[in-house]
Amino acid sequence: MTLDRAPEDILREEQARRDSPPPSLGLPHYNLYTGQRAVTGVLNYSYWNCNGMAMCIAAKEGAVADWAAYVGAIPALASSEEDAVDWTVRKGAKLSREQAHRWFPQLPIEAYRE
Repeated sequence: MTLDRAPEDILREEQARRDSPPPSLGLPHYNLYTGQRAVTGVLNYSYWNCNGMAMCIAAKEGAVADWAAYVGAIPALASSEEDAVDWTVRKGAKLSREQAHRWFPQLPIEAYRE
């Protein structure tokens, strides 16, 4: 077996790959916390407390410079706004591309994850 690159070159390339940040849309995120857990990657959201339900529509950045939008609701009695956003981005119903663009026109629709 022959190597077409020196071992130190391979090591240097692997180190650079580990140190490079993951792909991103380069957009600002909300910093939300629910108890001890951080809710990460939230690009934007709308929240309503209506008739005892905490309702939320949220856009979340994905791992490969994409994003998706979700809608969800949880009982508001023992829930905070942050809890509703967290639940929505983890377990909410995914919006179609058209619905997501209607709610979040400022986000790049070409990067929407179907």
